[in-house]
Amino acid sequence: MGSGSLTVNANYFNGIQSKDDLKITGGNIVVNAVNDGIKGRDSISIKNANISVKAGGDGIQSTNDTNPEKGYIAIYSGTLSIAAAKDGIRR
Repeated sequence: MGSGSLTVNANYFNGIQSKDDLKITGGNIVVNAVNDGIKGRDSISIKNANISVKAGGDGIQSTNDTNPEKGYIAIYSGTLSIAAAKDGIRR
């Protein structure tokens, strides 16, 4: 488990984005994004992390709707604070 800190200020588009699976396993993460805050195409897994997102789009989003085994968001533990113009969490 990570214990570091990360602040992302995405003044152009998405804050944190992955084309595949995105795994967050600890730490303190702050994301400020003009579009989506955290986006993982195939999946997003969160465990033992403190995450704060301010987004002009969706707060947390997984978008793979072509594979029935993908496109999920799993939150095992941690804390989330999401302020989003659209959906807080969107699959």
